Amino acid sequence: MSEHTGPDQDTIYDIYDVWFEPFWHTWWFKVIVAVLVATILILFAFFVWKKFLRKKTFLWDSCLEGLDKIKVNYLLSDEKMLSKKHNKMYYINLIDCLKLYLCKRYGFSSLGDTDLEMVGILRKMNVDKFVSNSVEKIFDGAISIKFAQQSVVKKQMESDWDCAVNIVRSSIPDKDSI
Repeated sequence: MSEHTGPDQDTIYDIYDVWFEPFWHTWWFKVIVAVLVATILILFAFFVWKKFLRKKTFLWDSCLEGLDKIKVNYLLSDEKMLSKKHNKMYYINLIDCLKLYLCKRYGFSSLGDTDLEMVGILRKMNVDKFVSNSVEKIFDGAISIKFAQQSVVKKQMESDWDCAVNIVRSSIPDKDSI
């Protein structure tokens, strides 16, 4: 006969003969920890990729993409004359895209300023004459369309879009200064 008549020496019993297992030894705790560790690793990898490995997009590239979206949404129509609301939305989006680009490109904050105030700021900053004159041309033409509900011919809209693209392309810095 064995010397002890009670439970095995290797097992732990509670007072009521119920097996006690710490929660960190349970299967569900191990699964939760594994999921948390995997999530942390994935988030870490994402932030490393975003910070160091992702291809950097330049400001002018994103502006040109925005101008292309404006062209697709507003200019690829067969009509010669579009609705006044359509014209207004086209010029609002075109000018917002240009304003955002110019503010970020030249480092000033005038998104809340009027179109003419922004032209004045560009002139004070001694921005390239082509850029400031082209911006003034687009902004002057857009005022009557945005606020006076004036109609515009599609050819004028295309001309203003081309002018906006030329503004962005002409203000791209040299490769050495990037």
